[in-house]
Amino acid sequence: MRSVSMFGLVALSMVLTTTLCAAEDTNKGVKWLSSLDEAKKQATESKKQIYIEFTAEW
Repeated sequence: MRSVSMFGLVALSMVLTTTLCAAEDTNKGVKWLSSLDEAKKQATESKKQIYIEFTAEW
C-alpha cells in the first residue's frame, strides 16, 4: 500500500511540475520599454513593480 501512495505522490509531482513549466513558456508576451518615465507611468497605473535589466559590452 505504501508503494502505491509513493507512486501517486511522484506522479502528482510530475504533473504539477510539467504544468508549471508549460505555464512559464506561454508568458512570452512581455513588452519591454526603453523609457523609464513610461515604465513608471505604466507601473503606477497597473500597480506593478518595474524590472530593470542593465547590460554592457566591454
